[in-house]
Amino acid sequence: MGMNKYILSCIFITLCMLVGCVENGGDGAGIPVDDQNTETVANKKEFPTYRNTKSETPLSKLIQTQNNNVAQQDIFKDKIVWSGGNNNVMKKDDMHLIDGIYLYDLHTKKHKKIASTKVNGQTDETQMNGEWICWTDWLNPKGTDWTIYGYSMRDGKVHELDKAEKHSTLEITQLPRLALSNSNILVWIREELNEQGDMTRNLISYDLTKKQSKVISRIESPLALPSISDKYIVWSGSENIFVYSIVEDKIISKINLIEHAFPRVNNEYVVWNEDDNLMIQHIQSEEKYEIVDEEPFFYGIGQDIVVYQIDESIFAYHIQNRHTRKLSEKKATLPHIRNNDVVWQEINGKVTNLRVVSIHE
Repeated sequence: MGMNKYILSCIFITLCMLVGCVENGGDGAGIPVDDQNTETVANKKEFPTYRNTKSETPLSKLIQTQNNNVAQQDIFKDKIVWSGGNNNVMKKDDMHLIDGIYLYDLHTKKHKKIASTKVNGQTDETQMNGEWICWTDWLNPKGTDWTIYGYSMRDGKVHELDKAEKHSTLEITQLPRLALSNSNILVWIREELNEQGDMTRNLISYDLTKKQSKVISRIESPLALPSISDKYIVWSGSENIFVYSIVEDKIISKINLIEHAFPRVNNEYVVWNEDDNLMIQHIQSEEKYEIVDEEPFFYGIGQDIVVYQIDESIFAYHIQNRHTRKLSEKKATLPHIRNNDVVWQEINGKVTNLRVVSIHE
């Protein structure tokens, strides 16, 4: 892939993270679920399941968000979270289209807004597991005045975790990109000033249970978006993907790169995009092979599944049997996977909703 094309893709992905690149029509107090083409699921009251048969179409649920703008969705079992808002007009130098965090329960079909921006700005970078929902809140168009919050599903309270003014100045321009493990470890890249007044870029690990943070590593690249599982943290430099063992508290391996990549990790594998190909490597054996020889726009890895987007379609790749299936039937974008549950945005004209499916092979 040409470098210019790669940079443009990175910019577009970043803009999707920042502003929610799609609109969603409709209004009303609740979030209805459209059960069209999913009668079997609705009648049995089961979580939608994808089975490994060649003739079967994945069963799924469509969630109408009732937000004009949607971004950064995540899923944990029967709960879905996203950043959303109904701002329709951006002022000059303003990017604040998304101003709240929404949580939806697939079984009860109920939703609630768990938080709003505290600075009349934008909420973004939503992540969730079984105990926490985390996000950033910022007002400055460059995101330099960020604050990271965590919503505890145990006590129902919003906790401030970190904020830019503790570490940096407005000349430092990187908005933290969050990644959350199922075991309550939150990671991001933080740009800050050291004692000499020089800017440094550090990978931060924050234990939500212990309320403790530490620096994992110095980072060379502003594009080093981290990914985390319960065992590993990965990030990339200009020539390597770094694999850090949480248990061993050290970098255990490096994967050589042709160009900058955006790695994703589970407890066994690393996936990344390299030279128009989606690659995968086993962390322990270092066996490496190609998943697809097309350029994925967006991708992620769950427990046994890699999901990726080609054009406006979502695909699932089963790691063990190396079998690929198309998940989406309509125009779709920005798939996210946690465990083996997938949620993506589905576009129909100006309307954007969330579609979810659980993959059991």
